[in-house]
Order: sequence, then C-alpha cells, then structure tokens
Amino acid sequence: MKKIVKLWFKNIKNSLSQFIAVIVIIFFGVAFLSGFLASNPNIKKSMNDYLKNADTWDIKVSSPLGYKNEDIEKIKKISGVKGVRYGREIDLWVEDREKNKAEARIFFYDADGYNKTELIEGRMAKSDGECVVEIASPYGSKLKIGEEIKVKGRSEKIYKIVGKVISPNFTSAHGEVTQLGIGKAYLGVHLAESQRKHLVESLSVREKIIKKSNGFGQYNILHVQIEKSRMSIFSEKYSDKVHRIKGRIEKIGEASLRKVENNLGNSFNSNKISWNVSSLEDGIGISNFKTDIKKIESIAKVFPVFFFLVAFLVVTTTMTRMIDDHRKEMGILRCLGYSKGSIFTFYLTYGLFAGIIGIIAGIPVGFSLFPKFITKAYASTYNLISEKTVFFWDIAIIVSVVAIIVIFITVTVVVRKTLHEIPARLLLQKTPEAGKRILLERIGFVWKRLKFSRKVTFRNIFRYKKRFIMTVFGVAGCMALLIAAFGLRDSIKNILDIQYKQISRYDVTAVTADGTWKKQNHDQYEDLPLHMKKANVTTKTKNYVDSGDDVLTLNVVDSTKDIEKYIVFKDGETKKRMQLDDKGIFLSKKIAEIFNVKKGDFIKLDIGNKEKQFKVSGIFEYYTGHQGFMTKKYYRKISGKTLANNSAFIKIKEKVYDGLSINERRQATQNIVEDIKNIDGVSYVSSLDDIKESFSKSVNNINGIIAVLSICAGLLTFIILYCMSNINVLERQKELSTIKVLGLYRQEIRGYIFREINIISAIGIIFGIPLGFWLHKFVIKKIENGGVMFVRNFSNTTYVYAILITVSFVILTNLVMARKINKIDMVSAMKAND
Repeated sequence: MKKIVKLWFKNIKNSLSQFIAVIVIIFFGVAFLSGFLASNPNIKKSMNDYLKNADTWDIKVSSPLGYKNEDIEKIKKISGVKGVRYGREIDLWVEDREKNKAEARIFFYDADGYNKTELIEGRMAKSDGECVVEIASPYGSKLKIGEEIKVKGRSEKIYKIVGKVISPNFTSAHGEVTQLGIGKAYLGVHLAESQRKHLVESLSVREKIIKKSNGFGQYNILHVQIEKSRMSIFSEKYSDKVHRIKGRIEKIGEASLRKVENNLGNSFNSNKISWNVSSLEDGIGISNFKTDIKKIESIAKVFPVFFFLVAFLVVTTTMTRMIDDHRKEMGILRCLGYSKGSIFTFYLTYGLFAGIIGIIAGIPVGFSLFPKFITKAYASTYNLISEKTVFFWDIAIIVSVVAIIVIFITVTVVVRKTLHEIPARLLLQKTPEAGKRILLERIGFVWKRLKFSRKVTFRNIFRYKKRFIMTVFGVAGCMALLIAAFGLRDSIKNILDIQYKQISRYDVTAVTADGTWKKQNHDQYEDLPLHMKKANVTTKTKNYVDSGDDVLTLNVVDSTKDIEKYIVFKDGETKKRMQLDDKGIFLSKKIAEIFNVKKGDFIKLDIGNKEKQFKVSGIFEYYTGHQGFMTKKYYRKISGKTLANNSAFIKIKEKVYDGLSINERRQATQNIVEDIKNIDGVSYVSSLDDIKESFSKSVNNINGIIAVLSICAGLLTFIILYCMSNINVLERQKELSTIKVLGLYRQEIRGYIFREINIISAIGIIFGIPLGFWLHKFVIKKIENGGVMFVRNFSNTTYVYAILITVSFVILTNLVMARKINKIDMVSAMKAND
C-alpha cells in the first residue's frame, strides 16, 4: 500500500504540468458555472434582505380624501395582514439653483413608520427649512449637501439639503409613477413630520370636500404589511397572497367611497376620486428589477452551461493524454499482480483528486467573484443592492456532482480501454498514429507547390484527428461565446435606434379618463404655441391577457394614412413597408410568435365577453410591447360595434427643440407634457424620451455581464490552446529534438508547432462564426421576456471583435509555448524508450 501511495505522488510530480492544467480547467469551468448560476439568487436575496430589514410595506393604499378609523380597522382584520400604518406623500415640482425642474415625491419622516430610511451622508432633517434626498433617485444623486432646492406648491418654499438617504421608497434610478410632468418622480425628498402641515395646506386640493368629509384628508397613504415570515418577495406564494389581500382592500375602498358619495352628493366626482391599491411589485423600481433578474437568469441558463461543456471537453482530452502517459506504470502494476480493479481505483482517485481540488477552489471563487461583479453592474441602477455574497449549497452540490461524474466517466473509459491490452504491450509506449494520405495530397497542383515544412504541418494536423477535432471545437466554442456575447449587446442596444427612431415616430401619447376623445381636446392642443404638429390619429386601446406576462394592446385607428405618420409598419421578416388596410389586423412579431400565427391565419380576441375571429393581414416589426392595429371599419365589421376614441399619438414640432441642449430638451418636453395634462379630460400622458432613458439604463446593466462573458471566453480560449499545444509538444519532444540536431533555427522549430496551432485556430474561428450566429439566436429567444423583443441580428463589428480577441489569445499561447520549446532537453528526449 505504501508503494502505491508513493507511486501515486510520483506520478503527480512527473506529470505536474498536465495535472495542474486539469485542475485549472476544472477550476475555471466550475467557477464560471457556479458563479453565474448563483448570480440571480444572490442578487434577489440581497434585495429581499434589504427590503425585509427596512421593514418595507407590501401594499400601499392612496386616496386624496384620506381614511377613517373604521376603514383601517377593516383592513387590519383581513386574514394575512400583519399591520397597517398611515402617512402622507405629496408629488410636487422641485427646482434647483440652476433652475432645473424635476418631478419630486415628498415624504414625511416617521421613526415609527414602515420603509426605514438609512442615512448615507450628512444628517436627518430636524428643523423647518431642512430636507434630505434619496440618493437612489436619478435627480437626487446629482444634488449635494448644502445645496438649496425650491419646492413648488400653491406657494414656494426653499429647503436646504442636510443629508442623503436610501429607502425602499426609491428602489431604482428609474423613478416612480406620478401624475406630474412626464409621469415619473425623479427625486425623493424627506421632510420632518413637523413640516407636513405647511405643505398640505399649500396644496391645491379640494378643500371643501375635505372639510365636509369630517377630517378625512389628514393622511393620504396607508402602508399595509402582510405576514410573510421567511417568504421571499420574489416568490409566487408571496405574489398570490398580495393579490388576494389587494382584492379585499379594493372592496373596502369601494364601500367607503360609496358612503362619502352619499354624504357629499353632487360635489363628489367618483370618476376622479378613488382608492388606488398597489403592491410593492407594482412600483417601477421592483418591476424593472424583476425584469432585469429574469434576463440574468436566462443568460445563466445558456452561457455558463455552454462554457462548462467546452471546458470539460478539454479536461477529457487532457486526462486521456495524462493516463496514456502512465501506460508503463499500468503494465508494471499488472506484472506485479495488482488486479485491474486496484489499478482502476488508483487512477480514478488520481483523476478525482485533481477534480476535487479544482472544485473546492472554483466554487468559492465563483460564488464570490461573479455575483459580486454582476451586482456592481446593477448597483448604479438599484442602489439598494448590497455586494454581500452568499454560499448556495444546492448550486455547489449540483455543480460538484456534475464535475465529478464527467471526471469519473473519462477515467473509466480511458483506463478500462488501456487495461484491456496485455501487460507486455503496456510496457511499451503507445504506438503513434499511422501516417495516412490526406485529402490535400490528392490535389496535386496544390500539394506539389507546398514546401516540405508545410506538408509536414498539414499531415500532423490530420494525423491526430481526435485532438484536432477537440481543439477546433474548443476554439469554435469560445468564438461562439464571444459572438453571442457581443451580439447580445448589439441586439439590446439597437432597440433604442430601431424602435424609437425608425418605428415610433411620435413623441407623446395622451389618454382620456372617461374613455372618449372629444373635439375640444383637439382644439386645445392645437392652440398650444409652437408645441406640436397636428395629430389626427386617435386610438382605442384594450388589453387582452393571453398568459403570464403576455398582454396584447389593441389599437383601433381612424385613418390608415395618418397612423403611418406616427407608426412605421415594416414586415417582420423582409423589412418591407406595409400599409394598414380594412382587411385584417396587424400583429407585432413577438406576439405573433407567442400565438403561433402567420399572415393569413385567424386570431381569437375577447370583445365584450364574446370571442371574435380576426384575420391576421400582416406581422410587423415592433420591439417594446405586444401591439395590434386595425381600422375602425374592420373592427365594426367583425364586432358589430363602433368605438369612441380615447387616446392620441402626438408629435412635437422640431423647432421647439432648435438650439437646445439635452437637459433643456427634456425640460421643454416636460413643459409640453404638463400643458397636455391640463387639457380637459386628459388623465395620462407618456413621453417617449422617458421610456428611452429607462431602457438605456437597462442596456448599460447588460454591458457588465457582456464584459464578464467576453473575458472568460478569451481566457478559456487560451487554456484550451495551451493544453492542446502542451500535449502536442510533450508527445513530439523526440521529433523536435531531431530537427534541432539537424540544425534548424529556433524560429523554424517554433514555427513547426505554431503553424499547426495557427491553422487549427483559424479553422476553429471559421466554424465558430456560424456556431456563434446560432448561439446568439438561441440566447436571444431564451432571454426575451414580457413584451420585449430583441433585435435578431447584429453588426459585422461583432465578428471583428470576436476574431481579434481569439487571435490575441492565440498569439499569447504561442509566446508562452515558445519558452517551453526552447527548454526541451535534446539528449533526454533522444534517449527516450521507444
């Protein structure tokens, strides 16, 4: 037994470079796979822990009239409700010293309330005229302590910033929904509770209603917490519970408002006053966060697995060569009487030892490195995420078991095949692969013109077919990873240009509250000075839920000619312009794929609780949302109903923006949107600039992940080429020594090996291009979620970047191997046993 152990360590020493290579490849593959698989649960746990520690509410109820004690008591009695606390939030305009305006949400600090604030810099507001700002809000991150801001209600008041905080009120840089300006609050401001009275009194609220309602408007927000113990806010169980409780609260609100209506009579407008019940998940921050982590999850299911497979193919080749080098030891052990089982166990433990070292080192590095890097990429958008990493035992066990199984199968196949030979044959080196005529030799006019060294190179490349295939596949796999990574970046980034410059030609959309778009609405916006081009396109919008997050927005338009000024219809495949007609419905490409319909098919839509069949007359290119367009004439023909218009696409005149900077352009858009909101009957206005800004932030988050994938794919290329080149050199030391003795220069000897590496790498790059194209298509379809469709193609620069990175690592491999070739001991190599 002692001799076996001694031989075991001797084998490791004699083949140390190969042993280390196996450890490094396993380490790299395991670290990458485990790290990426852990990134999604890690970032979710980080956000979930923060929200729980901050004592965050789960449901928010807002009403301009406030609440009675009996309403609060009814909510508290709902099964699953843990607690209810009240507060006040106000949406107002804020202006800094440079006259930049921003929509802001004003909070009143309450030490006993939900949503605990965490002081990051400075101190909390204590006295009149002081405030703290949310550092996570887009506008708040730019403000400095000591600056003054002007809060504009019916009157104006100046506040000095004395601190910066983070809280669950602003979970991201995307802002939160408001009725001001372009519909998003870009700044969170916290004031002391003592200042609430001054601001509430300065608001243009319906004082008569509040007075008649017997103190109803004292607070306008209720924060409701549910009992969730260890339940994650990202779990389906949590969503179901919140949805159930929301429904109960909405019924309480309806009953409460009916009582108010009975008391106030005609002075109460129930269409404009209601309880707005929303969950934490409904907020822009958490909603966008969930969308982003779905992207991470989708990427983690494809890229790391592909990476892992490529890495372990190289492990298989390296271990096969390492075991083949120990043929002589196997033969000696057989001659000494050791059984095949004992020898198999000897080499199995040898392989598993290398694997276990790689696993033990790789998993902790993967868990600490990759999630941290990806979290940092998202930290600029979601400032509430901590960089703390967690060890996930389930992921660690799965990755370890998979790695050990691969090593076990490799050792079993190679050792059992070798042990089938008789001991006498094992005492000799393995017979070299026989030289055969290659295809190129049969092309006489080419072969005859090649130099001798080139002929040797081509013969050697195709002599070791298994290694050639493995190397080509390894390089092609890495090339494919690079193409898919850079292509993914292009596919997401290009949405901004294609969707918001080529397809969507409008600037603003406006919706009415009562479901009609009256002529006076048109008259009012046409009278706005310099603001907008005349927009005669009106639409009727309705949502049709198919399943999950897939929602079809149906637009029924007045004029086919006018709609083309605001939406450009291009065929989803050919990209040719299409014209909407009275013969059917146009569907966006993504929803057509989900419904599995093509041009000429029929789709069923629920119209007035009755299913109607609409003919698909066209499938058009559209990337942000599921859209359907049809004319009023066709809608009336199928449904038998006539629709009243309720919304409009609006174009702002170009001369409005002449000579304006980006900030000034945004301010001009805000002013126009505010004017449109003041039009009678308009309830909601959305600006395209705001949507583009939000989407741009998501694209920047993806760039960090692309960088990690690119670096790892490049390193894997180097490891593959190094391992294969190392095996090549070790096998042919006698051959290299011979040509050294014959007087060839160092550069010629290195070229003897490097030409093979370069040619095999070039073949790998060629095969990697179509493989990368396919992998990109596969990944794009996997990571698309909700109503988003990514651009299915990418620029030619993606191929250039991937080729340049691969070639760079090929050159690096040649430089490293050059030193190894120079150090070959000619005498020892020539004396090697044949």
